[in-house]
Amino acid sequence: MTIRLTQQQRRLLAYSIPVLAVFAALLFGAVMLILLGANPIEGYGEMIIGAFGSGDALIATILKATPLLFVGVGIVIAFRANVINIGAEGQMVLGGLFSTMAALYLPEMPSFLMITAVLIAGVIGGGLWGWIPGWLKAYFQVNEILSTIMLNIVAVQLMSYLLRGSADRSRRDRSRYSHSPNCSTRRIGGPSAPLWERSFTHRSPSCSPMRDCGVLPPVAHTVRFPIAGRRPL
Repeated sequence: MTIRLTQQQRRLLAYSIPVLAVFAALLFGAVMLILLGANPIEGYGEMIIGAFGSGDALIATILKATPLLFVGVGIVIAFRANVINIGAEGQMVLGGLFSTMAALYLPEMPSFLMITAVLIAGVIGGGLWGWIPGWLKAYFQVNEILSTIMLNIVAVQLMSYLLRGSADRSRRDRSRYSHSPNCSTRRIGGPSAPLWERSFTHRSPSCSPMRDCGVLPPVAHTVRFPIAGRRPL
């Protein structure tokens, strides 16, 4: 039996489904809180206060929600083309990495041009990561669900490698130079470092703030690393 809906009914259904989904999520969360012995009204109240209760909370909410909103808009385009894109996480990570590289390599650029360059770099990074499963689908009939999920893992591990690599190099340099009277002559991400690490440790060609035993000067001063021209706390 086929149910035919009028145009008005379809429009009403399109608007009501998201609202019902939100209420269903809140109801499920309330049940979980009750099972845990908590008051759901107080819990949701604290959640609202934490998200919108102050200017700082509102800014933090916007900062966390904006990338997700952009990702959602991008996913809609894929769904409109009848392509199931599960790789939003990896594409967002690569976009963030490209944006970070653009910001670090262009420190002297005027702010309005810097913002534009960072946004363009993020679009390029996420687009390139999304192009890979599209190319595999078009030429080799690789299932886009599997390829995008696996590329999520690759992107996250790549980001972890870059962060962990810089941290490991920082620890090695601190261990090697922490007892030197001229510790600040050592710079993290020097000529021997890989290109990707130099991208995330240099903020300008002339002077890298990530110096002084591999950490920022205030941090080195706080943790009592001897730095040239300064006394530990």
